[in-house]
Amino acid sequence: MSRDTFSALALTQIFVLWIRSITPLSVFYCVAWILNYLPKHWAAKLLGLYALAETCFYFLVFLPRNRALQQDAIHPDTDRESRQELVRKCIENIPNPERFISLWNRGTPPSQVHRENFKEWLCWAYFNKSTWDDHEDEELNNYVQKFETLLGYLLPEGRDPSKSLRVSLDPGNIYHRPLVYYVLGIGGADLVTYLFMRYHGYQHYALSRWCLSFPFRPQTIFSQHRSTAKHLSYWYRPHTSKDSLPIMYIHGIGILYTYMRLFGELSRALDADSLTQTNGSTGVIVFEVLPISLRMTHPALLKSALCAEILSVLDRHKWDKFVLMATSFSSVISSQMLHDTLLAPRIGPIIFTDPVPFLLHLPDITYNFTQRKPKTACQLQLYYFASRDMGAAHTLGRRFFWNESILWKENILGQGRRVSVILCEKDIVVDTTAVGHYLTRSDGVRATDDWECDDDSWKRRGWEGGELDVLWMDGLHHAELLNTKRDRQILIDIALNYATGAEEPIRERGNL
Repeated sequence: MSRDTFSALALTQIFVLWIRSITPLSVFYCVAWILNYLPKHWAAKLLGLYALAETCFYFLVFLPRNRALQQDAIHPDTDRESRQELVRKCIENIPNPERFISLWNRGTPPSQVHRENFKEWLCWAYFNKSTWDDHEDEELNNYVQKFETLLGYLLPEGRDPSKSLRVSLDPGNIYHRPLVYYVLGIGGADLVTYLFMRYHGYQHYALSRWCLSFPFRPQTIFSQHRSTAKHLSYWYRPHTSKDSLPIMYIHGIGILYTYMRLFGELSRALDADSLTQTNGSTGVIVFEVLPISLRMTHPALLKSALCAEILSVLDRHKWDKFVLMATSFSSVISSQMLHDTLLAPRIGPIIFTDPVPFLLHLPDITYNFTQRKPKTACQLQLYYFASRDMGAAHTLGRRFFWNESILWKENILGQGRRVSVILCEKDIVVDTTAVGHYLTRSDGVRATDDWECDDDSWKRRGWEGGELDVLWMDGLHHAELLNTKRDRQILIDIALNYATGAEEPIRERGNL
């Protein structure tokens, strides 16, 4: 993401306006061409062919696909015992109850949210459905009473006109991208990434059919290896070391192009480290999660299917234990892996960057991603290029269920693994201050505590290599950690420590 300056906002607005104007201008050009209002010059005809391609792409590809992606989600089942436990944990970790109620109701003042509206939201959030049966009314009323106790007042009876935020039931809000955006923008960046990764020694394990996503990936024809997973392609650096753990990296929403420099520097660091070892080099797997890679492709896999495909890749390369690195939305995938009985035992140390699943019951992530009107350059980039992307919007709205992806401290602590969580001060997606307090305090972030005035010494604490390290990155926005070599080096230092089992101090930001 760019810096939040006026010039960055203006440039982003101009770029978005240009991208969004291509299709209507193409339709207008085609109409003028049909009505014979255009000159007969060859350049006009060539431009007309391009305009025709853009027009056909919109009417014959985007509109039908957009309708198909609006189909209802298939929600996972829940049981009463698990719901009660989830409600208890959530209520114990809500720092601001009124803000919680308001944002989950699209900014409606909490005093105006009526009881039936809140029950409707509770039904979606904890029962995974739009309406409740008569025998569930008592349970729902009990949950309402618990939240009213937290609020300190009763919600008004009846229903008000406001609509609660229920992303897996709400219509998906998808913006069209023109053909040239996919072919030259995404396709071009994909080709550059392919060449870069090959140059740095990574081997590509492609899907069996390169034409199953758009823009097409013809360069993968030259990939010498095929993935055992049906939907997961990946980059692989062979693991030959007997003394170190291999590293798995899962990217967040966006193209792998933005991670290239990290993987290049990681490869060089591992090469340098292998020179001091006699038992081989450390391996790396970088998964390509196509549904969140700004392209048209298959729907994102549900939890069980995704974990099964990851497991098949691990079995192929005989990885029994590995370091897990996850950024932003991919931390949700990591959470699902930690909840999987077959995958969890294989997960060693973990590095979370801009993590999403902690305190996932809070409305910040959902509201910021789907409802907030952008006012800054970073917010506009998130709004247009991520939250309104076809694959990302469908993944978050129809394939992602918060109550099976939320991550609690007990899921990562006491498991015999080391964990680092990197939080950015100016994160525009996650309430990183709340997450940091939750992870560093023994009693979470209760509404009865004045935790905002609590000791912030954890923000100045360095990396110690213990069971849980929380690093606070001053001045950075969401996903900005990868922008500078200085900050990428911190990530690489931690990864090398985890892979080798060392407890060496990492370099400080000011010393890089």
